[in-house]
Amino acid sequence: MFCSSGAFRALEKIVLNDMPMLLAWDAAEPATGGNSTPILFPQLRKVEIVDCPKLSSLSGLLCCRTSLSVLCVKRCPQVTATFSRSRFPSLVKPDIQECPKLQFQG
Repeated sequence: MFCSSGAFRALEKIVLNDMPMLLAWDAAEPATGGNSTPILFPQLRKVEIVDCPKLSSLSGLLCCRTSLSVLCVKRCPQVTATFSRSRFPSLVKPDIQECPKLQFQG
């Protein structure tokens, strides 16, 4: 996997906008061979996902669960997920609009 080399370790913001064919954002965390698993995007603080009508999975957010503070998801009606404050401790109240299957429990 290309990310296992640390290619995006300094990335602070990612925007996925107007991607009508995107089905899922998955980012598997690479194994280190030890007991710990590195975080792919340790500096990622802001994620914006807008107008991705077929997107159903946001498991890629798990790769930045400790650093993520801003989450904006708009007009992604197929996204099915429940976020909790315990899994994303730095996350301020997310901006979720027109995503009826996406919930935040704080």
